[in-house]
Amino acid sequence: MAKLVDLLRKRSSNSHHRKDDIASLLSNLLLNDDVRFRADLFLLLANASVRKLGQFDARHISNLAYAYALIEYVPRFDDGRDLFDHIAMNFIEMRLEFNAQDVSNMVWAFATVDKRHDALFKAMGDQVVAKDHLRGFRPQALSNIVWAYSTAGVSHSDLFDKVGNHIVRLDHLRAFKPQELSNTAWAYATAEVSHRELFEKMANQIAQLNNLGDFKIQELSNTVWAYATAGVNHPRLFEKIADHIAGLDELKLLRDFETQHISNIVWAYATAQVSQQKLFQQVANAATQCKDDFNSQDVASMLWSYATMGIVDKQLFSSFVPIAANLIDNYKNQELANIAWAFAVANIDSPALFHDRFTDRCLDNLGFSEKSLSQLHQWHLWQTKEKSRTNRIDALVKVNGKTIGVEVDGPSHFIGRSKTPLARTILKRRQVPSIDGIKLVSVPYWEWDKLGNEQAKKQEYLRELLEL
Repeated sequence: MAKLVDLLRKRSSNSHHRKDDIASLLSNLLLNDDVRFRADLFLLLANASVRKLGQFDARHISNLAYAYALIEYVPRFDDGRDLFDHIAMNFIEMRLEFNAQDVSNMVWAFATVDKRHDALFKAMGDQVVAKDHLRGFRPQALSNIVWAYSTAGVSHSDLFDKVGNHIVRLDHLRAFKPQELSNTAWAYATAEVSHRELFEKMANQIAQLNNLGDFKIQELSNTVWAYATAGVNHPRLFEKIADHIAGLDELKLLRDFETQHISNIVWAYATAQVSQQKLFQQVANAATQCKDDFNSQDVASMLWSYATMGIVDKQLFSSFVPIAANLIDNYKNQELANIAWAFAVANIDSPALFHDRFTDRCLDNLGFSEKSLSQLHQWHLWQTKEKSRTNRIDALVKVNGKTIGVEVDGPSHFIGRSKTPLARTILKRRQVPSIDGIKLVSVPYWEWDKLGNEQAKKQEYLRELLEL
């Protein structure tokens, strides 16, 4: 019946149907005028079910939980408990043995309605771990199970190891749908469970596909977020997803994505230090058109990502000034610091954002992390142009009476192995001349490495650099 309610809800958005057909009659029976399910009917059924829970087998009890989770309804009873409390207690008392689909339905249901029941989750996980093999578990069941544990915030490392090892041992992952791959990656990253072989296998499966047309934007977003969060570097996966998103029609992108998805995508690439200019340009164009839909977290995350990658899109930053200013009271400490630091890197003067209210919010909040304080310090230097003695320069030389700073920019000063400087490198190159008042020259590692061990060539290189 719950599945029927779900289908009728979706159908109700289409007004082109007869009022006397079967679907319309069922809608009148099961749904209210506002297309919500009839709570009185489902409460009556829940009461009747609770009285007979002792007669339910594993499939029946898991289907009951699944049905009420599907319509997102948790009936409460006069004893102060709800339907899911009774289901959990009944399961613990009867020690029912669940098959693959029953386990998946049960834990998915509890996670979906936000009912964390540690004893039930532990018992369910122990049942899965105790099995000789997981060949009876379909991809959807496997992904739903680990998704449920991560969503509910319940730790069960043995379960995650069992599922991960099973997937790794499979000959291929062609049976896994995009949502199942995405949810599995998301679950392991969210639960902070390290399983590099699993991530490698799933990434290889996605990267070898002819195209990613079957993936929704949310699934792509969750996937790259998971790999960045887990710290798993897979260049082919990131390139494949970036090329796909960059090649999407802009109208399709705007229609299918939510602001959280788009901010998570650029956050993932920035965190993983993967430079994809076309992707960032596509996202900037889309974000600018729907900027009013962004919340405080999405704004801070997106602007931080562009600054971290050294991509100074002045149109993007300028267009988000009023949006960021309107959300000033909603930012958490790290978000305040991220926004301040991002605008300092972009070097876009924004008095409409950085006014007394912004400063007051920073002063009112306690508990800034060391990273946040460092970001705010950089922003303060940018705002006030005060002299900084925190910039450590590799060498200072006197040339014709003028002091010149020489900075040896090694690989750690750039994004990945690219020639795109990190945000902190950009800030330093700008602040040393403007704040400390000295010229700064850079020695990029790839130019220095080409000179090898020939001292004469190195001396000539430095002479030209310092204009001697």
